Amino acid sequence: MWIIAQYLTPGDVSIQGVGVTPDIELDPMTADTLEMDLFRSERSFRERDLTKSLAGAARRSTDQPFFRLRYNLPEKERAEIRERGGELDDEFRIDFPIQVAREVVQKSAPGKRSDQLRAIKAHLERLQQTELEEVGRDLQKLGIDWSPPPKDYAGGLRPTDYEVKIETDRPNHTVTAGEPMTLKVTVKNRGTVPVYQLRAITKSDGVYYDERELIFGRIDPGQSKTASVPLGFCDVEGRKPGSTAPVPENAPRKCKIPLDADPRSDVVRVRFFAEGADPPRDAELRPTIEALPEPIFAYTYQIVDNRPGNGDGQIARGEGATIYVTVKNVGKGRSYETQANLRNLTGDGLLLHAGRFDISNLKPNEVRNVEFTFDVLDVLQEDSIHLELSVVDRDLRVVSSEKLKLPVVQSPLVLQPASGKVTTTASAPLRGQPVATAPVVGEVEKGSVLERLGTLGPYTKVSLGQDRFGFVESRLLREANGASKVAFRPLLSHSPPLLEVKPAKLATRESKVRIEGVAHDADRVMDAVVFVGSRKVFYQSNKKAADPTKLQFSFDAELQPGINVITVLARENADTTSRTTMVVRRDGPNGEFLPTPKADLLDSEFDVGFGTE
Repeated sequence: MWIIAQYLTPGDVSIQGVGVTPDIELDPMTADTLEMDLFRSERSFRERDLTKSLAGAARRSTDQPFFRLRYNLPEKERAEIRERGGELDDEFRIDFPIQVAREVVQKSAPGKRSDQLRAIKAHLERLQQTELEEVGRDLQKLGIDWSPPPKDYAGGLRPTDYEVKIETDRPNHTVTAGEPMTLKVTVKNRGTVPVYQLRAITKSDGVYYDERELIFGRIDPGQSKTASVPLGFCDVEGRKPGSTAPVPENAPRKCKIPLDADPRSDVVRVRFFAEGADPPRDAELRPTIEALPEPIFAYTYQIVDNRPGNGDGQIARGEGATIYVTVKNVGKGRSYETQANLRNLTGDGLLLHAGRFDISNLKPNEVRNVEFTFDVLDVLQEDSIHLELSVVDRDLRVVSSEKLKLPVVQSPLVLQPASGKVTTTASAPLRGQPVATAPVVGEVEKGSVLERLGTLGPYTKVSLGQDRFGFVESRLLREANGASKVAFRPLLSHSPPLLEVKPAKLATRESKVRIEGVAHDADRVMDAVVFVGSRKVFYQSNKKAADPTKLQFSFDAELQPGINVITVLARENADTTSRTTMVVRRDGPNGEFLPTPKADLLDSEFDVGFGTE
């Protein structure tokens, strides 16, 4: 059953997707060299921007506040708010919003709301002027003359009376993900009178560049002034979303393009404003981001009932077990902040002890080993336990994950105790259990000398050292003497397909772009799919391929005007997927900038995955 409803006021006016417009809107202003915020507009997406949002004839989408009060929020106070995040302040303080609310209540006499608002307008205007003067003083400390034009100022400057130079600190305006990039704009006044309160703001479909403010202030005739602003995102060095790691005291803020930025080429337009005169014409810049090569996490795991357990390789109630995980970076790029995680999906019947390990900075071909531990409790009701194993690079958003369903047995396997040393006569597959259907988790190399622990049927239980054991076929062993010499090579049986996509043009005037690629996997490639935004535009199954380990694809993707986020995915199975994302900008027939529809920008933010085919 579907229920569709709208939010209405008592007068049956729809506020669906727009909300209630306040009578007095407070807009903080901060003079900050890294993140100047004096005139930035709210650009957040709202429900009304969705293509299928509800609408009504009585919806008021253009209501404006009675008064927009812009006030000075010093950088120190804004920094405290950033540091506090969503947590409430322990101490109650009368800040500017509370102060204004008190004064509005105190100065409002009983009566109609419209009369009350008109009665306090003069007070709000005086308060506004005081706050603007405070902002001017903060800008003065930064060396910016924000004085307004004199009353007899006649203006007279035309857009052609300025010389504008726009540049970045990167060759060809090209930056690699994870690096800083600074926009620098220089304006020369070639007119005969000063320009006052000159400012500029960037407009771009790229979130790393949009709504960055440049403040110039007064520029006298013949004088030039330069304003710079960092691009990308700014945060306190060492702080990461979701992390509880302590941040060094007085750590500086740093601005950079995020590590996980996709390859893209954007248009950045610099729009100028001046008080009492025409500003310069808009200027334009087209920066490019080059993505980092990504890691690919291949892994294998073995479950050993050894803490304590009966040692048969199976899981039973009352036993403790270790999951030995080997992770290898088989990709072309290094990893950054990387974790191996084990998540309990079973519930109360499973007690997880060590479920997270730091394996950061994995270089290509580097291997790390971790050991997860858990107990299977007697109260477990189900006949299996459920876990999720994942390897995650939090900075690059690269994930390899798998959901595990492990049977819990009622009856143990009875092994015959044995001792002595054995050696392998050939490379011997090693299993986690002494049964033919148990998966092979690695190979014991020829000539290894192992301690024998027991036997069951055609299998011998051998020690791999440090409480870890496994089972090999007895026919591949013979008696041996001397010190143990274990040469064990894990079989990396869990790995996303290696996905190679031919780089597409990041900017084109055409209505289509060619997408070509190939996916390889040691076991198989099941299928591939391509999305533009959240729209699935291509699917190819590999079920009937002559070579199930390889899938080649090629097709033309339709492009919308402006920004197109193209995501290519290839999967080995339902849990093991590789993806590559690129951002292709479609320009006009003469190379002119085409704006991206706002709904399409929102559409591109959705994560994509596989549906049922």
